[in-house]
Amino acid sequence: MLSRLLVTASLLLAPVAFAQPAVVTCPVVAPSPDAAGTHRLSPTLREAVFKDVSDLISRNYIDSAKLKRLNWPNLVDAYWIRTKAASDDAEFYRLLRELVGKLDDKHARFESSIEIDDFTARINNQQTWGGVGIIVKGPRTDRGGLVIDKLVPGGPALTAALRPGEELVKADGANCPTVERIRGPVGSTVRLTVRSLDGRERDVNLKRTQVQYRAEPVVERLAFASDIVYLHLDDFAVRGIGAQAVKRLVQVVGRAPVKGVVVDLRWNTGGVDEEAQPVLGNFLSGKYGEFRDRTGAAVDQVVAGGPLLGALKNVPVAVLVNEDTFSWGEAMSGVLQHLRGATVIGRPTGGGLEPTQTFALQDGSRVWVTNRLFHYPDGVHPPRIVPDIAMDTRWPAPRLAEDAAVRKAVDVLRGKK
Repeated sequence: MLSRLLVTASLLLAPVAFAQPAVVTCPVVAPSPDAAGTHRLSPTLREAVFKDVSDLISRNYIDSAKLKRLNWPNLVDAYWIRTKAASDDAEFYRLLRELVGKLDDKHARFESSIEIDDFTARINNQQTWGGVGIIVKGPRTDRGGLVIDKLVPGGPALTAALRPGEELVKADGANCPTVERIRGPVGSTVRLTVRSLDGRERDVNLKRTQVQYRAEPVVERLAFASDIVYLHLDDFAVRGIGAQAVKRLVQVVGRAPVKGVVVDLRWNTGGVDEEAQPVLGNFLSGKYGEFRDRTGAAVDQVVAGGPLLGALKNVPVAVLVNEDTFSWGEAMSGVLQHLRGATVIGRPTGGGLEPTQTFALQDGSRVWVTNRLFHYPDGVHPPRIVPDIAMDTRWPAPRLAEDAAVRKAVDVLRGKK
């Protein structure tokens, strides 16, 4: 899924200082959300959960050839030896994640009950935690930093000196800031080293507060091109976000003639049909593809026309993507490109055009298993979406008017090359 960070804070600014850019290599860390030292699971329950995970993958995983290459039965046996000796539940779950990770599949994953609770809060749009009120997107920079996308509404950081487009270079003096280091107990503090848009660095002391974040679609006419409508969604997982996007789209499109639509799916990590299809239906209707399982059995995917299907019928569309566009974000960009003639701009997408099925396990955890592949109506399965126009779209810009990809989309929609 999309790499993002949400945090809130009061800020005390240190004197400005210039720093020489340096390339920083950050370690890859996958911390466990489960508390160490817990022993809730009996040996019998551990064995049952492990067997369920391995068997569900054996029976349902889409790529049986990959399972054969991995020698899945032998791999399972080797992991069971390690897993039954796990010192606590956290280690047991870590090893299960590691086993599923051997599939090297961006959709397949294991989730403990703690992770399920976090996921449920996200799709219900009820995320809360102690942090500093910032949303960060994109990969790390050469300095190992994270780029600010936006500030959480209502948080102290909204009125402080931090700005979208700035880079978080350090946390408490350490390179490679992480979400775990920036989040923390309400009332505690964290010192962030922030690199401004002009290259200057400053230290900012932040007091963590309770963050309450609600994901919302962005639908507006561009300030520098008022005949172009801009639509952005972070994902299609949050309940009701599709209907919310369509409602706003109807309002914005209805104000004046529209010469083009920019659909920004950068950092869109996917979601469910119920949220994505209402948006897609405003650009096309009917069969847009099919899902096929490993036996070749296919299920048609059909979208009903939305309220703007007629109004947008002949309006050109440009779609923005990057390597963090995933799952339904990829499917929508690909369908618009393949069936609607949309121009896709950016970087090749993450490569996750496969639906998954979730299976509940006896301990309250679950496993996600990739069990089908998406195909266009002509039978083509796109492994990822390749842009028509290549651009570096890895990091968010301070404002839409300063976003090179958005400006390129406007040029394309107006017939300029």
